[in-house]
Amino acid sequence: MIKFFRKIRQRLLTENKFSKYLIYAIGEIVLVVIGILIALQINNLNEQRKSDTLTSTYLNNLQLDLLSDLSGIKKTKKDINNFEEEGHYSLDVIDGKIDTINKKKFLESLVWNNHYPIFQPSRSTYDDLINSGNIKLIKDNNLKVALSKYYLKNDWWEQFGQRAKDTYWDLMREEMFKTVDPFMMKAFYEAEYYPNEEPVVKYEDIEVDFENIGTNKSLKNAIKRVLSLRVWHKHVLDEAEEEISKILNILNK
Repeated sequence: MIKFFRKIRQRLLTENKFSKYLIYAIGEIVLVVIGILIALQINNLNEQRKSDTLTSTYLNNLQLDLLSDLSGIKKTKKDINNFEEEGHYSLDVIDGKIDTINKKKFLESLVWNNHYPIFQPSRSTYDDLINSGNIKLIKDNNLKVALSKYYLKNDWWEQFGQRAKDTYWDLMREEMFKTVDPFMMKAFYEAEYYPNEEPVVKYEDIEVDFENIGTNKSLKNAIKRVLSLRVWHKHVLDEAEEEISKILNILNK
């Protein structure tokens, strides 16, 4: 093709047909420009296709992360409800509201009341969007705002939850061991994690000062603080579920 155009150009020059040569030269330039524009358009389409594919991958992964979070939240709320029941049973025993005390059940309730389930969101996709700068791929401002709100809240919740765990739970254990043998923890974990092995420490061997445990107001208050915090914890998880629902609705659109 190039050889063909070169022959035409040479023939026009040798025949001294300058005006026709000029028209030809302009036509050749126009063809080159059109070729460049077509190449640029093809390149832009390819880049847009890559961008669309990457955006779709991010959105799909965000959806999977959020669905995983919903599952994690439901499990955490179920655990909290179970731990609340254990906490109320502990209080009933300490307050003398239980006529026949099941020592094993009471000790287990104290241990379970010490458990603090931590919900951690799946945030690898969102962190990648932020750290890579690919958050610009998401054009929907409502989606960007909803994502930012959800993940920033989780950061705050996690920090607050950790501070609460480091204070209320430590305080409760401190007060608990004033009237209960600390080896109760060993008896619990041996029974929980090694049920088929002969325990080194048995529940019946654990000493509990039932006569004075009811006068330990600090222990009662510590358990009540933990129970109060569980209400806040469930509320936080309820809010997280609402945030996720909003984001999933936007993604589905």
